[in-house]
Amino acid sequence: MVMKKTWIVFSLIFLFYGAPLFSQSAGSRIQRLVGGHLSVAGTFSSSALSTFHAGRFTASGDYLAWMDFYQNPAFSTGIKKPYVAYFMAPPISIHPNRFIDIDGRVQSAMNNGVANYRAPGLAIEYPQTDLVFRTNQLWGQGLVSFPAGGMVFTFGYQRPLFLNLNAYLTGIETTISTEVPMGGQTSDVVLNAYLDAAVHLTFSVDKTSIGGSKIIRNRFAFGFSIDRYGGNVKSQGFADAQGDMLFNGQEYIFNNPNDAWYNKLTQSISGGYQGSGWRTTWGGWYFYNKSFLFDAVLSMQSPIRLEGDFNILVNKIPALNLNALSSNNPNEEILDPAGLDLARLTLTQPVQNKTYPEMLLHLPSYLKLGVLYQKSNLYWYNNVSLKFGYTGVEYGPYKIGVSSNFDWQSIFGLNHFYIVTKIDAAKTVLDHTGKWGQGGNRVWIPSFALGYGRLLRHHYPVQLGLSLLPEPIVYFSTGYQF
Repeated sequence: MVMKKTWIVFSLIFLFYGAPLFSQSAGSRIQRLVGGHLSVAGTFSSSALSTFHAGRFTASGDYLAWMDFYQNPAFSTGIKKPYVAYFMAPPISIHPNRFIDIDGRVQSAMNNGVANYRAPGLAIEYPQTDLVFRTNQLWGQGLVSFPAGGMVFTFGYQRPLFLNLNAYLTGIETTISTEVPMGGQTSDVVLNAYLDAAVHLTFSVDKTSIGGSKIIRNRFAFGFSIDRYGGNVKSQGFADAQGDMLFNGQEYIFNNPNDAWYNKLTQSISGGYQGSGWRTTWGGWYFYNKSFLFDAVLSMQSPIRLEGDFNILVNKIPALNLNALSSNNPNEEILDPAGLDLARLTLTQPVQNKTYPEMLLHLPSYLKLGVLYQKSNLYWYNNVSLKFGYTGVEYGPYKIGVSSNFDWQSIFGLNHFYIVTKIDAAKTVLDHTGKWGQGGNRVWIPSFALGYGRLLRHHYPVQLGLSLLPEPIVYFSTGYQF
């Protein structure tokens, strides 16, 4: 990815990761490649990824996990008195390497990248990665439901996403050599580059909901909800890039204040965006008989429009041809002799980075169909969601995110106990060409949870759950039923 054409904060890192990996000609040779150490520590919470359910309690105190307002706004029907609930989860840890072989993919990309133009004897030192996401504080969601005018109204709050990310990249070293003509012969010019970088990113999305539901002729019910999403993105990063050029036995150092020309290599990013968007959801259920109930939901999401700006400082070495990263021309140089000024080998140029006044956060719209089987105190609820769109970010012509076509969920319950099983088919996509949907890898994400709910003294609902997949999470809820 060419740095001058991207806004992504990790571009500060991957510029130097990428540049030495894709030398495109016989003239340029990779003499040294040290991957260094990448450490990513994130604070993460998401109600969207939880298997928790804001279900309902029967008059006898049994818990119906499937009867969740957030699953279907029509499921709030039947409430006779006001109901208040609050849900939370303690800290967890998520290790991405459990789902994706990050080290293996990085090593494979590096091996493939240098296969045709590595210098003899090059021993690649692969990067060490340490990626951990934690929730170091409780996150909460809640709702209030009450009957009025023959309907049931619900107000709710969720935090679909909160991400506080700190990434540190240290010890990156690379040496690239090329040849320049000198008096009928050639001489070597060698570029040594060193990089330490740090990036901080905060990304949050909050959701407030208002909804209503009504039963029609005892067999039908409909419901609706209107959700307002508030988004906030902030980033700050700095890359301490050092280097030198070797030519004819002389060393020329970048960032040297004694030179008469511009020779800075530092990189930085700062700024942020904020804004809002809306979702409208319509739901209904049909009571077929004492054993079967069918439900359907149609949910339409508008983009969350954020306004703001990023200030990006990039200093470029003219001879370092980053366009070669995306070129299929085998004769194109990554360290281009034609771009070298032998009298000013450390000359750099500040790059004017194009930024955009608007950033769009995308969440998918979906159609959900479900069926419930119940007999006495036992129930089994299944639903399938067909999704349209993707979860991700759009910034100018660039898009990054995850596309998920469908998911399947099953909730099995008996008296106070329930089991939740879910499978989500997600496709990871990174696209900086403006052509969304190219490439990506299908990932099957399973979820499995056990739960227990009970109504204490007819007024105090209590629920305790344990999610075993995709990561161990203990969650609980409490509230008051008037």
